[in-house]
Order: sequence, then structure tokens, then C-alpha cells
Amino acid sequence: MTNLSNILEALEKLVYDIILSILLVPKTLVRIIFEPSWVSGYITQQLKREDEKRFDEYVSPILFMILLALLPITFITVARWPEVVIRGPAEGIVNQEIRFTAEANLTSKTPPYEYEWYTDDGGTKTHQSNRLTDEETFVWETSGKKLILLDVTNRKGETRKSYPLYVQIREAGENISSTLISSEEPKPNLSGSVFFSALQAPSTIMTMFYLLGLPILLTSATEINRGHVLSRTSLKRAFFIHCYLVSPFYLALWTASIGIDFYAIESEWYFTYFVAGGVLLMVFWLTVVETGFLGRERGINKWKALAMVLFCIFTIPAALLILDFGSIHPEVFRLSLWGLFITFIMGIFLYNIVQVFRGRRKKAVTKRDHN
Repeated sequence: MTNLSNILEALEKLVYDIILSILLVPKTLVRIIFEPSWVSGYITQQLKREDEKRFDEYVSPILFMILLALLPITFITVARWPEVVIRGPAEGIVNQEIRFTAEANLTSKTPPYEYEWYTDDGGTKTHQSNRLTDEETFVWETSGKKLILLDVTNRKGETRKSYPLYVQIREAGENISSTLISSEEPKPNLSGSVFFSALQAPSTIMTMFYLLGLPILLTSATEINRGHVLSRTSLKRAFFIHCYLVSPFYLALWTASIGIDFYAIESEWYFTYFVAGGVLLMVFWLTVVETGFLGRERGINKWKALAMVLFCIFTIPAALLILDFGSIHPEVFRLSLWGLFITFIMGIFLYNIVQVFRGRRKKAVTKRDHN
């Protein structure tokens, strides 16, 4: 009974902390954006505290980064996105017309729409319509399994593609069924298997790899080769600081991504530039803030600090994009990501090996000078 009571009490505390943290997110975000120099001192002060009031006034760095960076990707992963669906008979007869209907669910619903129907041996048919539904007929001169695809483009230039639809064409005189089929994607659900399957998609892995990798790279740039031994305390302080500093940048990325996908006013062309401008502004903000922080922490000039920051910000996405375009199979992509991770860990190992030999050489020199 005591164990159950402890579990319920812990659950109550967890829910309470999460709800209060959400309420404190705006306060924390505003303080970080408009007073970034406050972050370093606040983190250092809070890590010295051992009582329950640690990070009491603002959201803790790890939770703050999760709320602003990792939760949006969960929403995007399980959300039902716009799609194009083809419906029609499962079977047909050679040299007879077969009619198919299509329905487009686009984020921007302002006509005209361009429908481009494609079949493997029936050619391509393209026309415009002011409706989000369309009909088309095809005639096949040979029997066999036939492929149908459809691209729908709105006035804004947004294109959605259908999933493949396969129709069985039979010779005249053969029996055909009256079954109707659809290219509609299976409805998403929130079951564990579907959720974790979606999380394994290359695009999801690539995004999460970057979101988690950036503060780790910045922490490494802050603490490695500073002339002191790496410790849990020093790494924790640097990592917490970077979790705070990168979170507004992550929020800007998600806001831009979701905003561009869901706005539906094509005539307001400057909306795209406004969103892009916000992201570029946050990239500039992050670069300036991180450059100043690295310069102060490591005692280096601003140009060296700037080079380190730019390397950390742009190296990971560049490598991931190369892997994404160069990979044929998702499994190859995942293995490549593991290769990047292993390379990073091996670099840390080599750094520590060099530090050991440096320490030995320093001790030998000190001992020789003493003698």
C-alpha cells in the first residue's frame, strides 16, 4: 500500500511539474531571447543548489528544450497530412473505358488545381479544374496489372502525390469482380507500434539527430581542449546553457515549418518571406549569442568563436542532407547515422587518449626538472 501511495504521489508531482513548466515557458523564453547573457550566471547559480527550489522560477533546461524542440516533431509524426486519393474498380476489361475519381485534400484550397494523371502504359493526362474532386477515364489495350498515379498542384505551387493504385486488366470474356479499391493511405492511429514505426522514418531520425546533436556539439566546442579535465559538472553546466540558447532557434524552425504547411492565403505572398525572415533572424541571434558565449568561456577572439559556432550549426544538417540524398534505402540511412555517431564517439576517445599522453609527458618533464 505504501508503494502504491508513493507511485501516486510521484505521478501527481510529475503532472504538477509539467503543467507549471508549461505556464513558465513564455517567461523563460522571453528572458532568454532578450537577455541571453543572464543564462550562464543563472545556470551556474542553480547547479550549486541542492534543495527543491533548483530551477524553481524558470523551466529547467532539459525540459525546456523538450517542450520547444522534441514535442513538435511528435505532433508532425502522427498528424494526418494532406493527401490525394484515387478510387475506382479493382478490375477491368481490355479496350473498355474504366472511370476513376480523385479527391484532393490540400492545405491551400484556392483554385485552380492542376491534375496530372499517370499510367504506366496509358500515357499522361493533364488538365485544370476549380474543384478538389476530379474524374478521368482510361482504356488499356493489353491485359495485366496496371499502375495509376496522380499529382495535384494548387495555385501556390503546392503539389501532393497519390499513393500507387494498381488495377488488374483482363481479356474480354473473363469474369471480373465489382470490388472497389482506393489509394488512400491507412488511417494513422496512436498505437505504440504505429507511433514508433513513424519515429523510425528517415526524416524523423534526421530531425531528431540534429535537435539533439547541436547542443552536444556546442558543449564539446565549449569544454574540449580548454586545459582542464573534463568532468560531469563542467559538461553539465555547458550542456544546460546550450539547451537554453538553442531552444528559441528550434521554436522558430518548427513555427516556420508548421506555418508554411498550414497557411492558406496564396495572395499574401509576403507571408513566406515573413516566416523565412523570422528563421534567419533567429539563426543570426543564435550565432551572435553563441559566439559571445564561446569567446568568453574559452578566452578566444570573436572570429575563432564564430568559426566554431558556424561549424556546429551547419555541419550536422549538411552531413544529414548528403546522407539523405545519397541513401537509396532507409536502412542505409540509419546505418549512416550510426556511422556519424560512432565517428563522433571515436573522436572523443582519441581526444582522451591524447590527453593521457600529454599528462604523462607533462609529469615526466616536471619530474626531470625537479631532479
